[in-house]
Amino acid sequence: MRCPEAAPLQWWQSVHQWFDRASKRFFLPTSLILTVGLILLAVAATLFTPRRPESLQDRVARAAKAAVEGDLQTIRELAATGTAGGAVTWYITIRPQCDELLRRLGSRKLAVETEIKQQDPAQEWTDVVAHVSIEEKEELERRGNALPDASIMMAPTGQPVSLPMAWKSEG
Repeated sequence: MRCPEAAPLQWWQSVHQWFDRASKRFFLPTSLILTVGLILLAVAATLFTPRRPESLQDRVARAAKAAVEGDLQTIRELAATGTAGGAVTWYITIRPQCDELLRRLGSRKLAVETEIKQQDPAQEWTDVVAHVSIEEKEELERRGNALPDASIMMAPTGQPVSLPMAWKSEG
């Protein structure tokens, strides 16, 4: 007759032996060299993978959203060298418009459209207007065979806020 406590003890010993063999294999010099090499390869690939440069439209959208959301730190980061004072003055000037749009925003998202007004032929500076509005959801959508409720009215989102900006190339 077998002892009932022997089965769990044998199982525990087999698990312990498996971990013991695995740790011995892992700490072999070839395994360690391979592991360190893979880690270094992953780090090098991350560091040296070329990143897509941020486009003018991306920077304008980021600046406009930061201005509306009251993120002065991002405005300062996006300002060209030596123009942080002018960027802060611009930010203070447009704050009332942004506060009004932010009040109407609620839980909806911002939408930014970029319009290039004037650009230097050497592309050293660009005058841009960012039209910031509230992203309208499609409230009246069709679901299967049911028609949308005709009594639903879309809330007016108001006029977009136009934020004039001047961008200077630093590169």
